[in-house]
Amino acid sequence: MRVVSSRLPSGVSSSIDANLNLTNVVYNIFSSERVLEIEFFDANGTKFAYLNTVQGANLNLTDVHRPMPKFWNRLTVTGGSLILTGIQSKDNGLEIRAEAQLIPLHSRSRRSNMESVRVKTIRILVNDANTPQGSFHLGCFSAILNQT
Repeated sequence: MRVVSSRLPSGVSSSIDANLNLTNVVYNIFSSERVLEIEFFDANGTKFAYLNTVQGANLNLTDVHRPMPKFWNRLTVTGGSLILTGIQSKDNGLEIRAEAQLIPLHSRSRRSNMESVRVKTIRILVNDANTPQGSFHLGCFSAILNQT
């Protein structure tokens, strides 16, 4: 894996059948020294994982009352990290919302209180050499500038 940097949101490049470490992705997006915890949500808004900077990642795949997205079957926790295993071409365009609870700044201003939660969308783009016309999608996670 390598970190892709540009003026666009950063990402981690990968390819089909690779395992993508979502913990590393979110730590590249959010300033890890200010993060207390991060919750992961699917496109339906269902929380499927939790990451605590001290305790590591935990899957939260129970008590779901709607059909489970297929990518959930490929989520694992290894060494405290949340991993999406076996990236597939159908993962292209998959969006995951990451909601980070940040350590409050020492300032008591209204602005610093509003900044204690950050939400970013992670979009998976898959490099599939078998696509028509050799279309090239970097297999990377890119953080879309969608924050609250």
